[in-house]
Amino acid sequence: MLKMELGLTKTYNLFHKKDLSLQDIIDESPKSAIPDTAIQDLLQLRELHKQMDRTVLAAYGWEDICLAHDFYEVDYLPENDRLRFTISPDARKEILKRLLLLNHQIHEQEPEQNQTHPSPKTRDVENKTPIQQSLF
Repeated sequence: MLKMELGLTKTYNLFHKKDLSLQDIIDESPKSAIPDTAIQDLLQLRELHKQMDRTVLAAYGWEDICLAHDFYEVDYLPENDRLRFTISPDARKEILKRLLLLNHQIHEQEPEQNQTHPSPKTRDVENKTPIQQSLF
């Protein structure tokens, strides 16, 4: 971003451009000389996103999900701006399904935890600092 003097929005507009060209970067950047590495830098950003997505899946133990990063139309954006570099629709559905299941499992455990750890509303206010008191 600094090398091309681009803000976050313009950088990610280029990130999501399927047929990215040097001219696209030139058109977006106020800088007169675009570095030779500009396209490579944006492609590297895509790779970093892929690595981050795989790392998050590994943290959940869900390495079996094939993310199939590519350019997909996403239906939750305006019709004229739906193409995104992202995970496949099937991967998105599977992740959302598993997150919902995990949410239900955590919710089922909450009543047990609430019996051993009272909510902030039931705790003794006198033992809190003034800042803690103002938060509740």
